[in-house]
Amino acid sequence: MHDIHEPGPEFTRFMEWQTRTELRRRDRFESPSFTSRRSTLQATGRVARVTRIAALVLVSLFCGAGVVIAAERIQDSRQLEILLERNGLLLELTERRVAAAVDIQDRERLLHEQGMVSETGMMRAGSRVVALERDRDHLRLDRAEMETSRRDVDDRLSAQPVGPRDFVSEHLRVDKASLGGVRELRARQEAIALAQYEAGMRVQSDLIEAAHATASAGEDIARIDERLALRADFLLGRIEAFECESRDLVGDAEFRRTRLAGEAARIATLLERAQQIEAAGRGSGDALRLRGERDAIEVELLLIDLELELLR
Repeated sequence: MHDIHEPGPEFTRFMEWQTRTELRRRDRFESPSFTSRRSTLQATGRVARVTRIAALVLVSLFCGAGVVIAAERIQDSRQLEILLERNGLLLELTERRVAAAVDIQDRERLLHEQGMVSETGMMRAGSRVVALERDRDHLRLDRAEMETSRRDVDDRLSAQPVGPRDFVSEHLRVDKASLGGVRELRARQEAIALAQYEAGMRVQSDLIEAAHATASAGEDIARIDERLALRADFLLGRIEAFECESRDLVGDAEFRRTRLAGEAARIATLLERAQQIEAAGRGSGDALRLRGERDAIEVELLLIDLELELLR
């Protein structure tokens, strides 16, 4: 009777073919035509890594069930290498974008001081910097977690700490700090909109939009604080992982419902104003567009209500 843990002849031939093919490919494309010490060391390291993998595969062929484990470890190791390489490329690109955005921000600030660019334009450049710095910080945390844990990032609220670090909370704090900067910028934009409205340079809808944007950033920060508190309860053992994830899902649905309800109220105010303008014969079609947005939000609210009914 054939032991299911013993490698079959087809599997053995496949592993031997794969090993020979990999070594031939390395020999063909990585011949010793390097002139620098760094290139030589890199080539040697790659050959050594392939040799170790080949040896592991060949030994595993004679170790019964161990061949499956070895193959899985090789695959996991390669996946981690790919994830780290991808992270490194994205991180390098984002850091370049941050540097470019900071240069643009400095230029916009100088032009604003010379009276050539409005304050609103300068703040848009600042908002771009804040967003890119947030992305860069998330990528840095992802890399640190993968290098420490030797696996992919686990962003669940109930994920276990990696060594002494709580990467989940660190990610949340990055978002909170970024939103703090966004809220400051939006508050300033709201103040500008109010001053321009009072001077007759802006319409009421612009003022409503600016106030809504500022309030939204504050709501986002409050939601992150809720998630940080839930994370702390899990780490302190006050709640189990399942309860932590369930409460997070409910909290997210409730947050989206509150946000949509606020959006519905804002649209109702704008719609009332648009209808008044149209009644006076000065309409521009805004009422029709706003009615469509209102109807779409009503459907989304019904869907969230169903989602909450299932979660609770």
